[in-house]
Amino acid sequence: MIYINSELNTHSLKRLLTNTLPDQIIIEDVHKILKDNDPVEECLIEIDDTLISVPLQAPIHIITRAFYDETLRVRFGTYRVQVAIGDVVTDQHSEAEATYCFATLYYDDHKNLITIDFHSAMR
Repeated sequence: MIYINSELNTHSLKRLLTNTLPDQIIIEDVHKILKDNDPVEECLIEIDDTLISVPLQAPIHIITRAFYDETLRVRFGTYRVQVAIGDVVTDQHSEAEATYCFATLYYDDHKNLITIDFHSAMR
């Protein structure tokens, strides 16, 4: 059981969220999905009706990690994590771009991966 005192701050919340869904778990989940698609050295991912080739050893960078307390019974992921697959660069307008793509991972209350959504732009 976690007791939250009145002095909980942003740093504490970030640490709690990171401890709940550690980087290593997220990265392993992404690699598992990529390997399930194509167990060789590269994986084909469809994004916007286009197939892109992603090396299985591409770096995974965690961009955002979030907890959702939804008041409606939507229940599509209590936790959501956005990652960049490949290196991340920012353009002249400070928008992030990934070498290959971005992905959003959806986790349930028990931190089980529900699904992953690949996309070309950061959301």
